[in-house]
Amino acid sequence: SADRDHADHDQPRVGLHALLLSLIVAGAGIAGSRLLAADGTIVVAQDGSGHYTTIQAAVDAAEDGDEILVKPGTYAEPVTIAKDIKLHGEDRETVIVEFGQGCQDPSTADAECSAASPIYPFWYGGGPYGILVEGADAEISDLTIIGPDDEANTGSIVAAAGVPSFSDITVIGNHPMYIDGNSSASVRDSDLAATFGFVIEPSPALIEDSMFLELIVNSAVGADGGGPGPVLRGNRTHGITLEAPGTIEQNEVIAPERPGAFAPTYGSGIDVIQGATYVIRGNIVSGFDEDIGISVVGRSNGEISGNTVIGVRTGVVVGGGESIVHGNTVSDSGSGYVLNGTVDFADNSAESITGRAVSLGGAGVFTVSGNRACGNDVDLFIADGADVTMGDDNEFCVVEGLE
Repeated sequence: SADRDHADHDQPRVGLHALLLSLIVAGAGIAGSRLLAADGTIVVAQDGSGHYTTIQAAVDAAEDGDEILVKPGTYAEPVTIAKDIKLHGEDRETVIVEFGQGCQDPSTADAECSAASPIYPFWYGGGPYGILVEGADAEISDLTIIGPDDEANTGSIVAAAGVPSFSDITVIGNHPMYIDGNSSASVRDSDLAATFGFVIEPSPALIEDSMFLELIVNSAVGADGGGPGPVLRGNRTHGITLEAPGTIEQNEVIAPERPGAFAPTYGSGIDVIQGATYVIRGNIVSGFDEDIGISVVGRSNGEISGNTVIGVRTGVVVGGGESIVHGNTVSDSGSGYVLNGTVDFADNSAESITGRAVSLGGAGVFTVSGNRACGNDVDLFIADGADVTMGDDNEFCVVEGLE
């Protein structure tokens, strides 16, 4: 009938209005939401194929727990992260954060692209940085950081408080890493071979399986609390310095290949100064033919065990404090062990030493057991006044200075 035809004609029109209304509502919902991929990952791509074209824009939009994937490209921007997010590059070699050299967006002021860290380098009041994590448990991985060639006082990685982790990162150029004393940051499998790693005590940071020009644990500057200090494990470097508590284990510390090319801050392979509590365990130190392999001064207390020291001027020096020196080997060096303070000296060896293999200082108190040094110029020298408890299981062939 005509009525039925009229009703049939009107029905699609009602449905169309409802459909349009639902699309408008849905569109409004999309406009107000964060941009996420189907798997929940935020994608950064310079060619516009992702959700954002800059890393910082993606970080600003992210919420705790989000994951950000950065596609290959050179992103001329410093990145600040204060959220518990995951940020990783698609490819370590081709995802590049370039800081302090201008912006990829011409409309952005250069100052924003060369933003200064409010924290580090602390002795200069701040400098340009690559990635700054402030009080967050963020995870950053698989990217390269490049800074300005002519800019001093930079920071490639800056960790201020929180428990951030950095892994599989390359830093090109001399742009140091800084970890604040209140940060429990970890750095793994990363290449900072041309620069320094600074950890401010009492940070319990973990620096592992990475390359550095030198690793330095600075004495506290504005840090709160205390603790055992950082763990520096399995790294390859030209020098390690402790000005504060810390553990140095299973690192390879190698003198520069070219004489005079680089001298560690305090001259030796591993330096402990200013009364720090330390553990130096299982390291290989080599090539410091004009310096000391392992040097502990300033009445520092701790353990030196299971280390191998090769081709140095002096193998192990303990200048005071209370020390356990167990199971070390010094070879092909000018002198072996030069000890003072209170030392438990056991199961060590020295070979191919042109001077004194073991020297016990006159102001020291020593317990000596299970050591072996024969075939050197002098295998054991005991200075006047030394208080020595000598076990029957030592093997010293040439002994001097013993009353």
